[in-house]
Amino acid sequence: MDKIIRDYYKAHISVPIRFAVVTAICIGAFFLTGIFSRDNTFAAGIIVSAFLVGVFIWAAVDVFFIAPHKFRRDMEKMPESDREIIVSGYDKAAKIGARRFYKDGFLLFYSYRRIVVLRYDEIVSAEPKSSRGENIFLKLSDGRTVLMPVLPNENGAVLLAALLEQAPEIKIYINGRLMNDEQPDADGKDNNAE
Repeated sequence: MDKIIRDYYKAHISVPIRFAVVTAICIGAFFLTGIFSRDNTFAAGIIVSAFLVGVFIWAAVDVFFIAPHKFRRDMEKMPESDREIIVSGYDKAAKIGARRFYKDGFLLFYSYRRIVVLRYDEIVSAEPKSSRGENIFLKLSDGRTVLMPVLPNENGAVLLAALLEQAPEIKIYINGRLMNDEQPDADGKDNNAE
C-alpha cells in the first residue's frame, strides 16, 4: 500500500508546490508594492495573504494527509482478498498514465486528488465529456458518477479501449449515443449504423 501512496505523492507533489509558488509571488508583490506599509491597504493585504496561505495549507493537507488517509480507510473496508489483489498486483497491473488496469477486476486511478479504486463490475458505463475529451465519466451500479481525468498528453479513446479490454460489458457512450451495442434491431441492421 505504501508504494501506491508514494506514486500518488509523486503524481501530486506539484499541486502544493504550485500553490506555494503563487502564494510567495503574491505576498512578495504585496511587499514590493508597499501594500503592507499603507494604512488604507494594510488590512486588505493581510486578508488576501491569509487567504492565499490558507489555500496553500489546505492543498498540502489534502494531498499529504486527507487523500492517503481516505485511501487507507477505503482499503480497510474491503475484503482481505481484494486488498491483497490491489496491493500485490499493483506493479503487474497494466499502466496507462497514472491509471492501473488490473487483470483481476480492479481499476486504480487518481481523481480530484483522491486515489480511486473501482471493481470493473461496478462500472455500468463510460462517457467522455467535453469537446476536447478531457474527462471520462464512469457511471457506477450504485448510481454514483466518478470522473476519470484525461491529461492533455493522453488519449481518451485509448483509455476507453483499455477499459473495454478488461470489462467488455461496460457500455460506452459518445455524445449520449451508445457505441458498443452490437445488437441488431428488428430489421436486422446494426444499431450503430447511420
